[in-house]
Amino acid sequence: MEKIGILCAMDVEAELLRSRLTDRFPDLKAAGGTISRGKLSGHDVALTVCGIGKVNCAMSAQALIDLCQVDVLINTGIAGGLGEGLRTLDLVAAEQLVEHDFDLTAVGEPKGCVAGYEEGKPTYFPTSERLLNVYRKAAESFTESRFWSGTIASGDMFLANPAYKQSLRDNFHAIAGEMEGVAAARVALANGVESFVLRAISDLADGDAAMTYDVFEKRAADLSAHVLLRMIELL
Repeated sequence: MEKIGILCAMDVEAELLRSRLTDRFPDLKAAGGTISRGKLSGHDVALTVCGIGKVNCAMSAQALIDLCQVDVLINTGIAGGLGEGLRTLDLVAAEQLVEHDFDLTAVGEPKGCVAGYEEGKPTYFPTSERLLNVYRKAAESFTESRFWSGTIASGDMFLANPAYKQSLRDNFHAIAGEMEGVAAARVALANGVESFVLRAISDLADGDAAMTYDVFEKRAADLSAHVLLRMIELL
């Protein structure tokens, strides 16, 4: 059985998952938060609420690797929909992620080009193809939600500006935007473990995003958690 590390930015995204843990181990304190440990469908699981933003996610991701020796890092929760045709409560998974607010344009590089990687184009961080296939099988069970996969754009900002939303489509062909996933993918890549980012759409990252988010936050968070639970059953 695999050891699975799960990262959620907020309590609302972790509540359902935490409630399903069995065979609980003592909690750990790390990176300013609490790591809840137990089993899901026979797999050892370490679950933590990392806090919002890329730095918080990166700190907690490294803690899961160092303290719990996880084989897989999964970031789950909610996101803003960017892709044409997306609706609230659709499911999205990252084939790759880009850091949309890494900005070296003043020195001639395009948005999203991360220092230390290939110059002249945005830097994309891939996720596990194996887990993408498991996601597609799991998502088929949720017939009331459509499921997508593609590029997810991460940055330390709540997306609610239609013009900026369009720029993420134009520059990166991103289908969703959120604030942590690329950090999980980068830490996983640096440590040689698999990564996966799964989200449910809570809003459409437009001028109504804050209002829509308030309405759909809990439902989207629980939907993402339910799909992840089904994925873990299939592993």
